Order: sequence, then C-alpha cells, then structure tokens
Amino acid sequence: GEHLRHDILKCQLAPLDRSEYDVDFTDEQWARLQEAFPDGVCDWSRPGVGQQPSVSWQTFAEGPGGRPLGPPPTSTPNGPAGTAPLGHRLGGTDRISTAIAVAQHGWPEGGAAPTVVLARGDGEQAFADALAGTPLAVALDAPLLLTSSHRLLGNVADELRRLLREGAEVVLLGGEAALAPAIESALREIGFEPRRIAGATRVETALAIASELGEPPALLIASGEDFPDALSAGAAAAQAGGAVLLTPAGRRHPANDAYLGERPEVLAYAVGGPAAAGYPDATPVVGATREATAVEVARIFFEDPTSVGFAVSSTYPDALAGGTHVARRGGPVLLTPADGLYPEVTAYLCGVAGTVQDVITYGGTRAVPDAVAADALTAARGEGC
Repeated sequence: GEHLRHDILKCQLAPLDRSEYDVDFTDEQWARLQEAFPDGVCDWSRPGVGQQPSVSWQTFAEGPGGRPLGPPPTSTPNGPAGTAPLGHRLGGTDRISTAIAVAQHGWPEGGAAPTVVLARGDGEQAFADALAGTPLAVALDAPLLLTSSHRLLGNVADELRRLLREGAEVVLLGGEAALAPAIESALREIGFEPRRIAGATRVETALAIASELGEPPALLIASGEDFPDALSAGAAAAQAGGAVLLTPAGRRHPANDAYLGERPEVLAYAVGGPAAAGYPDATPVVGATREATAVEVARIFFEDPTSVGFAVSSTYPDALAGGTHVARRGGPVLLTPADGLYPEVTAYLCGVAGTVQDVITYGGTRAVPDAVAADALTAARGEGC
C-alpha cells in the first residue's frame, strides 16, 4: 500500500480494523492477525514518523548570499497584452486519489467546504448514479469525492475530515447497490451526517437530483448507458444553472417525459447522438465523436471561458471529479483520447486562446500523457493555430 515514491522510512501505525479489508476473516484468523500485529499496521495515508518536507538549499532570505524578494507579481488577463495561459495537472496514483487531489486544489483550506458529494468510484460501469451529480455539487459549492461501493476508504475519510467541520452533511449519490449502508454508518462514526439521493434507476436518480436543484431553467438530456456525453453536459448544466437528465440510448423514458411535460417552458438540450435520437424536439448538441460533442457543448454554454479542463475520454472518474472543479471556475470539460487531441479540440482551443488563462489536466500521465497536455496548452496559447 505504500506510495510509489517510497519515501517513508518508518510508518505510522493504525489499529487493525476489519472494515478496512475486503476479506471476510474468521474469528480465528482475526485473532492471529491481532497477535501478529499487536501495535497495529502501517497507515500509508499518513506521513511517516518524523517525516518532514524537503527544504531546498536555495534561499531568498536577507543575509550573506541571499537577496530579499521584491513585491509579489500581479496577474494580468491572457491576450495580446497579457500573459500566456498556465497549464497544470491534478492527478493521483488512482481515480480515488485524483478526486482527492482535485478537492485539495479547489478547497485548500481545512473546513472550507460546506458539504461533500460522494459517489461510487469502483468498476468501469459504475458511473450511472454519479453522472448527474456535477451541477448539484457546484450548486452546493461541494467537492465530489469517490469511494468504494461497499466501504468508506481510509484516505477518503481523511479528506472528509480535512474538508468538513464536524456534523456537516455528506450527500451520497445512488442507492445501496451504488454505495452500501456501511458507508452511511462509517460517516456517522467519524462525525458527519449522510443524506442519500437515489431513485429506482439511474434515470430516477437523475430526476431526484434535478428536484434538489429546485426548478432549473435548462435541462441537458444525455444517454445514461454511457458516460462521455453526460460528463460534458454536467459542467454545462452547472454553468446554465440547470440539471442533467439521463435517458436510455436512442429512446425516451416515461419518467423524463412526465418531468418535461410539467415544464414546457424549460429549455431542453439533447447532448450527444443517442439523446438526440430519443428527444428530437430538444435542441441537439451533437458532434461526430464524444470528443467533438464535448466541444459543441463548450461552444454553446461557455462564452469566453477563462479555464478549460481536460480528461481522458475512455473512462469516467477523472472527468467526473474534475467537472465540478472546472465548472466552479466557469469552464468546460473537454475530452481526449490518450494518443492525441482531436482536430475539433485543437480548433476550439485556438478559438478561445484570447481568454483562457488556465488549462487543467485531470488524471495521471497514463490517462492523459504529458505530450497531449502540452499540445492542449500550446493551442490555448494560440501557437501553431
């Protein structure tokens, strides 16, 4: 469980806890473990014993060989008279730690988040209940964290303690198959109050989330059977003060029809080809690929964005956590395969080069390699356009 840095010489210990393991130990096996580790086991989520951050030999302090720093720099808008946009990556060793890194960047001060939205992060087909959660998280000014479907992971619990004040609410997305009742119990044990938003299916869960948002003026409909269109729709819905509805691919759903029928004045958009086929009366937002659809969403809902977020298009967790982060900054989520930017994405970045000040890559280098992130930043600077 140690981090790949291998920088811990002596680990801090934590008591053995059966809930931390996926194995069902017998009482005899558990007694043997307790006998073998009477003082506990290594807790790799905490710094090592006596571990201190590295300190450079360089200094700007006054004194021999030193020189005091001048006044702090001032930021200027990007553009012909301003500075080029900055690029940075928010990623961890896995999807769980990436979501934590995003939360730590967006909410750096302890106790600063009023609540947290918690979604399932394991399994490649586990995205359904969380897809509509981005506009809710933005409305609540809450980071979106991921955890195992059957237990609250230790590093997630630590981040919750950092983000929240004691007694704060944690919103769980989806039913007990998505997030087990044991997670609610674990949240109460560490001092938080869980509240679950769920429906009988992913469609009803999205509608329940929409109801939490009151009467949203815009509804973005996307397929609930795959994730890319709904991911780009989430940040756009947050920008428009709207909600995301999920539908079977290429088909209508009676629950959505009932909700829409009661709100004929609300603007409805169908994001992606499958949703547009099911809801031809909605305004279509469709590209030839998932990446191109995300660009069309960005063009329609984000005028002169100052931030742009990137995530890999082949899986959902990085874009899910990053969508909340970049939406708070008024920017879209763009998608890219790991082997290079699509021409539509490059063209879009060139088109917004005069306003973008920040290009954020969500996820590690295996998801979005450094070369791809560098190409995005180059286009956002208007170079090679």
